[in-house]
This record gives sequence, C-alpha cells and structure tokens, in this order.
Amino acid sequence: MFEYIKKHYKEDEPIFISDLCEFNPNMNIVRKTVKKLTTAGTLKRFDTGIYYLPSAADAELDILKVVERKYLSNNEGVCGYFFGGNLAKNLKQGYKFPAGYDHNAFDVVSNKATTEYREVKIGGHTVILRQPRVEINDENHKVLQFLDFIKDLEIQQYREVKKDETVMLDEITTDFKVDRDLQCRRIARYMIRENITLEMINKYLEYYHSKVAKNLYLLGFLQVSNQKEFEAKYQPKKQ
Repeated sequence: MFEYIKKHYKEDEPIFISDLCEFNPNMNIVRKTVKKLTTAGTLKRFDTGIYYLPSAADAELDILKVVERKYLSNNEGVCGYFFGGNLAKNLKQGYKFPAGYDHNAFDVVSNKATTEYREVKIGGHTVILRQPRVEINDENHKVLQFLDFIKDLEIQQYREVKKDETVMLDEITTDFKVDRDLQCRRIARYMIRENITLEMINKYLEYYHSKVAKNLYLLGFLQVSNQKEFEAKYQPKKQ
C-alpha cells in the first residue's frame, strides 16, 4: 500500500482513508495497514480518516487543502465553492454577515452537503457546510458563488464628487466602504475577468431570493441589454 500511496499522493497532501479502498476494497485491511504506517511515522494522522505523507518530521497539513479536497472537488471535477462572504473579502466589499458569524470558519457550499446548513470540525477547525440551490459543476460554480455574494452585498450610496477631486478605481477606506460607481466597476471587472456573463446570471437567477435581482438592479447590471454592451461599459480602457 505504501508504494501505491507514494505513486498517487504528494507530500503534505491529504489522504482520505476511504479513497484507499481503490487499492484494497477491504476496509479492515486498509485501516490496519494505515495504522502500521502511522505508528512507523511514514504517515501522519490529521484527523479521523485523514492522513498525509509528511515532507519533514514537523510538517503539518494545510487545512485549506483538506477542505478543498473533501468538499470542493470530486472525480468529476468541481462540486463546491467557498461561500459568498469569502468573495466579498477578496473584492474588499461590505457584506452583511449573520450575527454571531464565525469569521475563522471555512464556509463552503457543496454537493456533498446532506443538509441545508451544518457545522463540522476537522482538525480543530470549524467548517460550515451549505447545500447548493442547484447542483454545482465546472461550468456554474463561479456564477453561483457570485450570486451568493450579491445577495448580502452592502450596496454603497452615491456621494457628490467635487470638481477638483480625483477618485481612483482602487480607492478604498479601511472599513471597505466605497462609492457605488466604484463598487459597480470593481464587481463588473471581476465578472469580466472570471467570464461570468449576463446570460449565465439570468440562467440561475430564478433559484435565488428576489433580493439578488434587486441588488443587481441597484448596481445597474440588469439595465444593460447584452454582454457586449456590458463589457464596453466596464472593461478597463487600454492605455
């Protein structure tokens, strides 16, 4: 089994004991062999059913790799994504998190979730599992994550800009507050960069609360008639 593991897994990469059944379908034999390898120090245990080949004696397994491998992908491809709040942080946008929300948790939407909402512990870390509104795949995971993000996005208000004031696209204050025109451009350019089209949004919009459509309207995106017009309006001008 050790030769099989070395061939199929890199160092410091999560190994799920359930996956080793591809080597031997007898789970009892798999468990006994893994236990021997762990006792010998060849494998290290991260949590129940999760092991790894350590690159050094003190090497630790990255929890992010575990979450991505366990909930965001399968043999067919993408089956999950990090919840909208994670995208809000990446885009430096205000977001309405629920009261008592654990900002240190790994919040994921996954086809592997069996209930609407559940919290689990992996390696001492909290993972929030959410069921998707529609099955996630390679083609739709980015647009579904985007629509989750839009639902609880804090839409910024306009403010009057003085004639002698220069406002840069990336201008932002420490509390992530930006004006709506800057907010629109930043989000629109993310959409263009990630190939999230208006057609894709319209395809999945019916699965979401009306608040998503309202926020898209406030951003001015639903008033654009087609993708060509959208990109012409928001695509950065070439120097």
